[in-house]
Amino acid sequence: MESKFQLSDVVGAVFQNGNLKFFTKDHLACPIGNRVKVMDLKNDASHILDCESNFNVVHMAFSRDGSMVALVNEVGIVSLVSLVLNSVIYQRKIGQHVRCAAFSPNSKYLAFGMDGYVAIYSVDVDCLTPEPLRLLSRRQFANMSAQTTFTQLEWSFDSRLLTVSSNSHIQRVYAPLRALPRFNMLSLPERAEIIGAWFRTSSTYDILLVTKRGIISNYSASLDPVEVMKPLEEDEQFKEARMFFKYDSKPAIYDKFESNGRPNVTSAAFDKKNELLAIGFENSEIVIANLSMGLHVTKHLNLNLGIPIEAIDITDNLLAFGTGRGYNGALYVWDQRSEIFAVKQQSHTKAIRTAVYSPLGHVLATGGDDGLVKIWNSESAMCVVTLKGHTAPVTSLCFTQNGNAILSASLDGQVLAHDMKKYRNFRTMVTPRETQLEHLCADKEGLNCIASSQNSFEIYVWAIETGNLLEVLTGHTGPITALSLNGLKLASASMDKTVRVWDVTRMENEAIQFSKECVDVKFSPDGFFLAVLLLDSSVHVLSAESNSEIAIIETKLDMDIGWKKGNLAKNSIEKNVNYNRIEFSPTSKFLLIGGQSNNFSLYDFAQHTLIRRFKLTANQSIDGTNPRFDPFAYYGQQIDASDEENEIGPINTPGEARKDLSLRKFERPSIELTEFAFNPTGRSFAVVSTEGVMVFSLDKRRRFRPIRLVEGATIKKAEELLENEEYHEALLMSLALDEKDLVEKVLVTIPIDEIQKEIQTLDDQLAIELLRYLGANINRIAKIRIHQYLLICRHLVFTFAQTFKADTTLTDSITSLQFFLKTHKDLLQIIQSNKGLIDFELTQRQLNQLNREMEELKPPGA
Repeated sequence: MESKFQLSDVVGAVFQNGNLKFFTKDHLACPIGNRVKVMDLKNDASHILDCESNFNVVHMAFSRDGSMVALVNEVGIVSLVSLVLNSVIYQRKIGQHVRCAAFSPNSKYLAFGMDGYVAIYSVDVDCLTPEPLRLLSRRQFANMSAQTTFTQLEWSFDSRLLTVSSNSHIQRVYAPLRALPRFNMLSLPERAEIIGAWFRTSSTYDILLVTKRGIISNYSASLDPVEVMKPLEEDEQFKEARMFFKYDSKPAIYDKFESNGRPNVTSAAFDKKNELLAIGFENSEIVIANLSMGLHVTKHLNLNLGIPIEAIDITDNLLAFGTGRGYNGALYVWDQRSEIFAVKQQSHTKAIRTAVYSPLGHVLATGGDDGLVKIWNSESAMCVVTLKGHTAPVTSLCFTQNGNAILSASLDGQVLAHDMKKYRNFRTMVTPRETQLEHLCADKEGLNCIASSQNSFEIYVWAIETGNLLEVLTGHTGPITALSLNGLKLASASMDKTVRVWDVTRMENEAIQFSKECVDVKFSPDGFFLAVLLLDSSVHVLSAESNSEIAIIETKLDMDIGWKKGNLAKNSIEKNVNYNRIEFSPTSKFLLIGGQSNNFSLYDFAQHTLIRRFKLTANQSIDGTNPRFDPFAYYGQQIDASDEENEIGPINTPGEARKDLSLRKFERPSIELTEFAFNPTGRSFAVVSTEGVMVFSLDKRRRFRPIRLVEGATIKKAEELLENEEYHEALLMSLALDEKDLVEKVLVTIPIDEIQKEIQTLDDQLAIELLRYLGANINRIAKIRIHQYLLICRHLVFTFAQTFKADTTLTDSITSLQFFLKTHKDLLQIIQSNKGLIDFELTQRQLNQLNREMEELKPPGA
């Protein structure tokens, strides 16, 4: 099993702040915290860009060709990211409050709106320049101050003019790069705050403008782009003529559809190609208008959420918009052709507490303080269904061994069992007296469910089939901090400095005493060891059979302690920070350890040595992530300098530890890790933290890693071999280049009758690489030509069975293929059942037709 895990996705975070952007036809980007999430809507997948900002990202600007993106965080630091290399090219602090940014159409310039002025920077990444972002000019406009909020910047098609939208009720249009002979800066006054303005076409300077009151204005330019560039002395007819805009009054958008009142406009987007205007309102209504037909409303969506549309973007056939902020954020994608929601995602409305993978690893379940259980597809990171029923925070989750049911424990004192096929609650298990349940586990047979009480120090055992309480286990004298089940043995850790190992059948227990409080306990998956984590962050390894101590793993010195509010001395931090969660890998080879720190560690369990330390986040918008104490930053956080309109919100209970990240006037949340969850395939694991559920995977798309590369091996050469039907050489070259898209193209092109021959010509090393590729990508690529991929898997396994059997590192890939085959086997049974029903219907139809013909052939009166 490999250990090179990388952050691949963040589950449970869909939209928080900032803007949304389609940078290709099917790829949507949205910022989540200090990272950017990219959703592939065509392949139903998502991933996280490798770039990470030191503060929350508040705005994104993509180049026209989609090869670069400029990320702006809340302190004014701009990160220029190459989407081709998936890496940060350059970082620079350009201002304190950068409100918006825009690439010029030729991708040579970047405009930023900040602190009452507009700054233009040149972008030069083609050569090794020491300063890829270089300041060219600054422009401050009249009646604008540092408190001016810029809402949008928009370049003309030829990168000569720039429109500046702001809350100053005046739209500015000027030439930022060089003076134009027949153009001076123009101001277009409006009666309300300007939400957005765009150049309507790719050949004129006509401007479309939308205000907060829903007024849509069209300004027609008096000169075309060619005439603007004519020198004044060359044409006497237009010697004194300069370009101006003619105002074309338009009715308010409210006159074109039935609306509940006249809500303010909060966001807008314009698709120049199709002349479609999308407008979002503060009452969660959305209107799509076709401007080529005047001002014709083609679609009116009313979500009935009562919260504003914070961000919106529109492309050829898709409309994306985000609602709410922080924990209340939700993301929607509307397909205009089929008129259905292609994506409809909402995270937990409060902090996520726990997460667990299904036995097959294709589903990830999360539970939060909002009392909800959400089921996520582990491949696409999309929420499949939301399970309700709890009236208090969900504290623990577990699946039954066959994965047909999920159990959830809550502070409301109930354990709910939901069916994973129909997603209904089929069993409710309650305690004999009112209490709060915190930890949960179930036996492998799926017969019994075990949960611990938070305040009565008792352990309850129920029968899942009947819901009856079988036994109450007592003995602990302090809060129970963890449960772990191994066959008929149950281990429970407590703050009374003991771990009790129970025999579930005879209800007997053995108490193991420790010198410190016990915060977590886990049986290894192979059943040979018991790991106990103490309050001093030391892990004691015991024999599961004799309960005798074997080794101690000291982890305190491996912690990365960051400064938190209220801690002015490093010693005071070290005393209060410790690891409190452990988790075994499915093979029992690795042990994950984490807790109240910005990092967690991966240990080799057999050698008791540290293999790697992972960092949760570099986001200094969260407390406890900065390893150095900055007194200026510390005391500066005490000042409430925010002037946002949405600053006034619900005030949380004094002393509440969990706060909404969107409410900026309250103190920052503190970084904390609350749960680990290893995927049974061993290819990934999930970490529940303040940032959400972060998924670390071995299958993240790697950069160029060739295998036995020879001179002349290129993607273009492999494609030429494929066109010449030289399938063997093309397959070898694609595997040698390790290009996923190229391997996929070769595999689907090989004729079915030649698959066996091509597979048999591979050597052991390339066969292993092909198996790893299929194990990591089979669910993504096998959307079409399923029969072809099934044949490839069959011949590959039959030909190299002994080779695969001898290589223990291929267990995860084989498990992934087994899940794929099981899924399609179940689907085949449904198809065969439907086929029989369809055959019966067709036969019945033929019989009815035959009976009608026989009736017609009968003589009259017969």
